[in-house]
Amino acid sequence: MSKILVIGSTSGIANEAIKIWLEQGNHIHLYARNHDKLKMQVADLEIRFPGHKIDAFTFEANNLSKTLDQISLDNFDIALITVGELKYSDELVGQIQVSEKLINSNIQIPLAFAQTILEKYKTQGYGKLGIIGSVAGDRGRGKNYLYGASKAFWETYLEGARQEIWKNKNISLSLIKPGPTNTAMVQGRELGNLRLAKPEAVAKVIVNGMERGKSVIYAPKIFQLIMFIFKIMPIKIFNRLSF
Repeated sequence: MSKILVIGSTSGIANEAIKIWLEQGNHIHLYARNHDKLKMQVADLEIRFPGHKIDAFTFEANNLSKTLDQISLDNFDIALITVGELKYSDELVGQIQVSEKLINSNIQIPLAFAQTILEKYKTQGYGKLGIIGSVAGDRGRGKNYLYGASKAFWETYLEGARQEIWKNKNISLSLIKPGPTNTAMVQGRELGNLRLAKPEAVAKVIVNGMERGKSVIYAPKIFQLIMFIFKIMPIKIFNRLSF
């Protein structure tokens, strides 16, 4: 049995990953900002998985010190950070505070958790950490470039962290890049004919990838090929795309 930490547990993808881990008989620690959503999530999971170990805690985005201290006192085998939010470029025009909130949600808050978990892993000598990025971080698009930039941050951060701990083969750091997924994050948005992935399918890829210690996990896997094509596409062609 592994002890697993999930930060931002009420997200659609995280919730499906939690179900997989509970089916495996693991002990789960859940952290989320919204108390009511967390309470509903735990109630649902306890019905689905009676007798399984589920501990749940809320945290305040503006006051993380107590939560970080609590996490640093425990030993976790696996940690998944899914904190974040989506904003399109047209939602940020003239909205400095909204832009700052986006950066706070996608970088500053998850970074505080990542740093705490990474330091703990260095001390205990083992652990698997997964952080939710996005395929949007692979190349800047006019439609959501601030969001994409906030997700691209994790590529460099985890690359540097892997170099720092490269001698320890018992620690793995995974950057998770989901494609468009049918979760609350995209509900109510104009998506055209875009086909959304099922969160349970994405979660399965994530859990399997983290178990194998993969450095980068595209979910669904087809997006590894799709984003490779976009990344090598000449800028003059890329700029003409309207997606």
